[in-house]
Amino acid sequence: MENTELTVAEVMEKYLEEANIRPVTKDMTKWVANSKLFEHINNIKIKDLDQETVRAWVDYMIESEFSAYTIANYFGVLKRAVEFSCNLVIACKLPKREWNRGHTDVLTENLFTQILLCCDEITMKGVLLSYYANANNHEVCNLTYKDVFYDNNAICLYSTVKLENGAWNYYEDGAQDQNIRFALIPKNVMEFIGRGKPNQKVIGCDYKYLSCKYGQLLRQNKINFPFRNLKTAALYKKINVNPIGIIENQHLFAFSENKDLNVIDCIKGYIDKGGRKAGGQNYNVDLAYRVLSDKTLGELSKDVIERWVADLCETYLQWGLTRHFSLLNDALLDASNGKYQLSKWHLDLTSKKIITIRAEKKEVPFDKEAVRRLFDYAVPDLKKALLLSGYGGFLLTEIVQIKVKDIDKEKCLVSFGNKSANLSKAMVRFLTQGSPDDNVVKANTSALSVFLKILCRNYGLEVDFVSLRGAYIDDIG
Repeated sequence: MENTELTVAEVMEKYLEEANIRPVTKDMTKWVANSKLFEHINNIKIKDLDQETVRAWVDYMIESEFSAYTIANYFGVLKRAVEFSCNLVIACKLPKREWNRGHTDVLTENLFTQILLCCDEITMKGVLLSYYANANNHEVCNLTYKDVFYDNNAICLYSTVKLENGAWNYYEDGAQDQNIRFALIPKNVMEFIGRGKPNQKVIGCDYKYLSCKYGQLLRQNKINFPFRNLKTAALYKKINVNPIGIIENQHLFAFSENKDLNVIDCIKGYIDKGGRKAGGQNYNVDLAYRVLSDKTLGELSKDVIERWVADLCETYLQWGLTRHFSLLNDALLDASNGKYQLSKWHLDLTSKKIITIRAEKKEVPFDKEAVRRLFDYAVPDLKKALLLSGYGGFLLTEIVQIKVKDIDKEKCLVSFGNKSANLSKAMVRFLTQGSPDDNVVKANTSALSVFLKILCRNYGLEVDFVSLRGAYIDDIG
């Protein structure tokens, strides 16, 4: 044994710098070493890494409900690093892994279509290249547009990764030209891959992204067909699908079970479930989705969505446009179990609404006594807000955050942040109703503003929280 004074973090760093491992394995090892699970053992010295310490670490991963495959992967990285750096072998009994070889789903046209529907655009390209070109992970992620030949519907693949002088090199030309191979691709797949600059990557991401996204969609849709099987599935029986046709008609595939559901009802149901954090937001669904008011989910073709986007661009500014588009996208994703994705259509979300410049608002003095009489007709939350604003000088955003425990009953002092204000005993008794951790005002800022506007309109007054702030501070005796 040697170097047992090193910590686990130092051993991992030495292993990554000196060990001759493949680039893919090195990236995976680096990602594992920087994960939160290794933070529990990074400061432990190798000489203190006994059986009990390792067992406690493995038990922590088991209690955190990590799968047996993940636990074996993390332990394997630690074991190889310690053995390489310290010539020490560590062992621990790991949970049993249940192998599932030979029990994958059969790749049919329907299953392949379902997989493509659930993929985002980048993952969809990776799936098609892996299947139709029989490309390996490094070939899919390193493919550039200069290797795509549109005239012949072919793709040039380089499958050489060779260890030279302690480093793994990926070859595209030179001495390894004998390893070049060409893959013939269906024309409609070539159209979906598109065109780009010669040195631009077709996928633009690494294998970890593809692996994570593909694994996520498998779990969500209970599909058992690993990404690695796509490379060889087409060698036995090739399924011809049209990816562009699948995208343009995704509404027919995605809403087979609830195709008769009205779009407006779908959106409102999603909001009722708390979608897009709807608890604190107000969506004018009838106005924003008026073009879709008579449409069902089964009728949401690309033409219908484009007409709706055009109406939305004329009605809303950019922030409102993005907000309502995101709501519809999330609602349809939820209704289709992730199969209906608006992002695949590359819609132009640029607001065309003409912005009018409002005249500068002049400050109009208000009758303090008349406004003071509004206190008697206000609801309790508004009455408390008026007191804290007029007599305390607090902002509306501060008022909704003040808690009962922030008010000193003996000193009649309200404190929030760097601000404090003295109130009368009667005001303090009214404001401190409730438990210490309760908010003094339970309504949000939007509701309070609306309450005040309605009250002012009913009594012919013009006042807001900005002009009211601190107006009565001098009146407190």
